[in-house]
Amino acid sequence: MGDARWHHLANIIEPSKCSGDAACCQVTLTTCAVISDFHRIGGFHILPSLLSSRHAELRWRAAELIATLTQNNPYCQSAVLEVKLLPQLMELLDNASEDEQVRVKALYAVSCKLPRFVC
Repeated sequence: MGDARWHHLANIIEPSKCSGDAACCQVTLTTCAVISDFHRIGGFHILPSLLSSRHAELRWRAAELIATLTQNNPYCQSAVLEVKLLPQLMELLDNASEDEQVRVKALYAVSCKLPRFVC
């Protein structure tokens, strides 16, 4: 993979480092398309089992993925409701005996999910 591709991949992972040039904006648009495609190909259906995994790292990584997918993305925010992930996230958040990282990422996911649906 060339240096330019690594630069664009880094911008996807850490958009704050994006310089705002046309190539960076194209990567951002492509990323948005990939996020919506993740749902369209059935990717959301694996998330409930990941959120209920016995391994804390899988739970927090799934919650983080949900946050990434739903942040500023009304299409994926609706998909989270469709797959009924919000109750699972709230359960992780509400469980005082849950791993701290899991609770933090569940809160992150819920906060990325709510803006479009707040009355």
